Amino acid sequence: MDISFFEDANPIELKRQDNYIADTLGQIGIEEITSSKERFIKYDEAPSVKGIPAEIVESWKRSKQKGINPSMPIVPYKLSDHELHALLKDKRNFIKDVLNLIMSSMPFIANCAIGIIDKDGVVLEMVGDEKIISGMKQCNHQIGAIWNEESVGTTAHTLSMYLRKPVQLLKESHYCSSIIKDHSLASSAPLIDKNGEILGAVVVVHWFDEALPKNNWAVFVRYFLGWTIALASAFYQQSYFKKRIFDLQLKNRILESGLSLLECGLISMDQEGIIRNVNDKGYKLLGLQPNEIVGKGFIDTFSDAGWVMKNLIDAKPIHNFVTTLKGKSDRQFKLNLMPVINELQQEMMGTIIKIDPAETSSNNSRQRENNSARYTFDNLIGESPKLKKAIETAKIVAKSSGNVLLIGESGTGKELFAQSIHNLYRPEGPFIALNCAAIPKTLIESELFGYEGGSFTGAERKGRRGKIELAQGGTLFLDEIGDLPLELQPVLLRVLEERRFMRVGGTRYIPVDFRVIAATNKDLNKMVEENNFRADLFYRLATFKINIPTLRERKDDINLLSKYLLEKICQKNSCPVPEISPEVQKVLQKYNWPGNIRQLENVLLYAASMAQGGRIELKHLPDELTDFSTFQQNLANGPLSMSEVEKQAIKNALLHCNNNLNEASQILGIGRTTLYRKIKEYKISVNQVN
Repeated sequence: MDISFFEDANPIELKRQDNYIADTLGQIGIEEITSSKERFIKYDEAPSVKGIPAEIVESWKRSKQKGINPSMPIVPYKLSDHELHALLKDKRNFIKDVLNLIMSSMPFIANCAIGIIDKDGVVLEMVGDEKIISGMKQCNHQIGAIWNEESVGTTAHTLSMYLRKPVQLLKESHYCSSIIKDHSLASSAPLIDKNGEILGAVVVVHWFDEALPKNNWAVFVRYFLGWTIALASAFYQQSYFKKRIFDLQLKNRILESGLSLLECGLISMDQEGIIRNVNDKGYKLLGLQPNEIVGKGFIDTFSDAGWVMKNLIDAKPIHNFVTTLKGKSDRQFKLNLMPVINELQQEMMGTIIKIDPAETSSNNSRQRENNSARYTFDNLIGESPKLKKAIETAKIVAKSSGNVLLIGESGTGKELFAQSIHNLYRPEGPFIALNCAAIPKTLIESELFGYEGGSFTGAERKGRRGKIELAQGGTLFLDEIGDLPLELQPVLLRVLEERRFMRVGGTRYIPVDFRVIAATNKDLNKMVEENNFRADLFYRLATFKINIPTLRERKDDINLLSKYLLEKICQKNSCPVPEISPEVQKVLQKYNWPGNIRQLENVLLYAASMAQGGRIELKHLPDELTDFSTFQQNLANGPLSMSEVEKQAIKNALLHCNNNLNEASQILGIGRTTLYRKIKEYKISVNQVN
């Protein structure tokens, strides 16, 4: 019999569409089945008729071996009222679940009775056609009766549980002839839970008023067997999902209990940005009650949180986000947000947020030294091969403890690389930054090494920790390392070699453990050759060297960067993100960007402010870009005068050197006095250039 159109959802035993046992009346008749069974019972003669499944014959053998009389009325064992009451109470959830499935599909099946049997063969419930149920009761098939193979022989439900597969039998295939009425059909399927355990079976009994409907017999029996299989499959799925829900509820309770014991504040948030859970410490830190935060949006709860949600949508972690509760700006909090990813779909399921109080005391050295790293590799935007190579190298380098030298022009994002390496290497440790070019030579020693109280005039009475000491367990970022005074270089080298240092005015060595990431926009190799930088310190710092590409080397990234920076700027300033006109995009692409990403960000900030929420046009760009656009247009229209070329060269040099006249004059190859005169002659505003 072909029932291939029935889809089966039970992956344990009902998986194959042909995995069932059924009488094949399309091949043999009822008389042949009856005759074969009688010869087997009387003479032990194996059925010679093809079409009787071997599993049915094996069940007949077992029934005969157990001494069951096939011609006598069936009188199965029946549970006492007390036993039945206890069993029905124990099985009430099982009965309820199966009954719900039966009743939901009863309108689609008629002229039948449906029985629910437990794994031991006890009849638990009967529903459906009252006439059929009454007839079955006359055969002692009633609630509390034990209909197993040991007591009644071969039946559809005993065979289905024995074989762990659906079974469909005519009356004549049952071992006992008195088991059900003539012209009847029984279909049964085992009820299996998610663990593969048989809990019982469902049996569907149909009576015919007359002879079998031979014309539509195949369709008819397929319908009843298919409905029975579908019911058993639905039970399996229901069992599976109920267990999953229970497991999730249990895990949630355990998680909530565990979170309440943690000393740190934690928030869980769903993929829509809705806060779902806060532990006890979190409520205490925030000073809120559950009804004031649970169920509320993250961006409705915390200030300046819009850009955070955008990063989380892209499954990017956020480190050290300092914020306040909306409407309560008196207290700051530091949040670390980690997206939870569904490994199968690779989608964000939610976010775990760690809450810490942001340090606000002026005496707190950790906050005073701004010792947190908020950027990760996810914040490095771009697809250019040179940038990708730098990021790939940095990720490899981050896994080791060796010192790193970042080489690149000003504004290329060297500190972003440094913070990203730190957050991959020692994210829980401090990130201490020192710009060697921004501190006077007379103060840089005390800034780097700290000092004891009373070491010099103006020193704090209790002394002060230096950058090296503050970097303990984390990263020391030395920006513009080429400007570190030559006399301090051997002292730093000794610290790196011996892993200990002494404060200015101190008498004892302090052991330290930190990683150095240095950055420079100078040619240190040339400085070593000219004896302006110690070779031994250079090699100590440059265990790993990473070249950061300039913006002009990655022009294909400009549109992507512009969009990212504009969104960041507008989030910070709570203004709509403007569109960039095609003409402006062309200028941004062609411009040389001597100030790199920092200059691009400043240009976009200026343009967004000038556009006032509208589209950014050429007129909204600062002078250096509009002059450049004019310069490009003039160049396209014909030769430029020497004065026009010279004016643009001076502007570019000033931009490149951040308005440092000494450096600009060296780049241009002219004296400082000449440069100053040319600036006045061409009416170049240094402030505008900046």
